[in-house]
Amino acid sequence: MKTNLLRMSAVAALAAAAVFAQNPVSVKVDVPFRFVVGSQPFAAGEYVVSQGPTDASVMISPAQGTRVGVHLANPLYSHSREARPRLVFHRYGHTYFLSEIWGGSANGRRIPETNRERESARTWAASEVVILAANR
Repeated sequence: MKTNLLRMSAVAALAAAAVFAQNPVSVKVDVPFRFVVGSQPFAAGEYVVSQGPTDASVMISPAQGTRVGVHLANPLYSHSREARPRLVFHRYGHTYFLSEIWGGSANGRRIPETNRERESARTWAASEVVILAANR
């Protein structure tokens, strides 16, 4: 009985890993403005956003550099048929916060709001959602 349970658990874990590997979040995008992810600021430029070392993280690195930011991210699912790779930013005043990463499927990642973003939302009456198309 224990052997069967272990086998079934191993098969389930491998199946989940295979499904996840089919839809990794990985996009390349030219961001024309400075932005913030978590508490880390990033300059304008070309970036590669990809799956982090765990399912619950994403890596953000300049296309021409070695500096890497690893940030926690929550799974995000869409029932929309739109499947283009894109990054979604929230803008408050002159500050852009990375909010969502979509790799071209119904699966994406959401960066949790930080205290700084919540404070910016309270300070600025209006916000703007900026969507940048990305390349795979």
